[in-house]
Amino acid sequence: MNLKYHYWYFINPFSEKFINRILNQGVTAKSQLGVVGKSRNQKDDPLSTKEKEKLKKTRYSKVSFMSEPYIYDAISPFIAAANKKAGWNFQYTWAEPAQFSTYKKGMHYEWHMDSWETPYASDRSPNFVGKIRKLSFVLLLSDPKDYKGGEFEMDFTNGGGKGKRIITEIKRKGDFIVFPSFIWHRLKPVTKGTRHTMQIWYLGEPWK
Repeated sequence: MNLKYHYWYFINPFSEKFINRILNQGVTAKSQLGVVGKSRNQKDDPLSTKEKEKLKKTRYSKVSFMSEPYIYDAISPFIAAANKKAGWNFQYTWAEPAQFSTYKKGMHYEWHMDSWETPYASDRSPNFVGKIRKLSFVLLLSDPKDYKGGEFEMDFTNGGGKGKRIITEIKRKGDFIVFPSFIWHRLKPVTKGTRHTMQIWYLGEPWK
């Protein structure tokens, strides 16, 4: 798919009260290790020590989830605007729970896409079944002075970092980016402090 714009960004359009509400909710929630691939209920099916060590080589972060309406009420209009202004015009009908992510020193996420190889199966919510991730949203919740490292990179080729570019437009607390979920991206290791973000994935029918 040829894209004129590989991402669309917004510079701090939300109130400080809104951002801090998400941040406070996220840091007080019970978190778990972020996994690679489709989600896993670690409470009922905990990761073994060996699995954790293997996972950390590719993805090392702590995550929790939230689905409060106030989040989607504020963010959804910007998703629609980005989808239109970037010329993607993707069809989407649902959004996954928002994922609050924490990266401390040494934590990272290697090259990956957010989209899956196959649509969600029947063991998920009816609103997920048969759909794929179309649009990804990443909101920066930390002030740049609170951490070092943790650069967000995209690869506009076919992965592996050959066409990588550090995304410098989102660098302040409250800035966010929207991009097609099939774009390769990564978060380089945090070298100092703590970096908090929130992600949401918007779902639609598979490409035809």
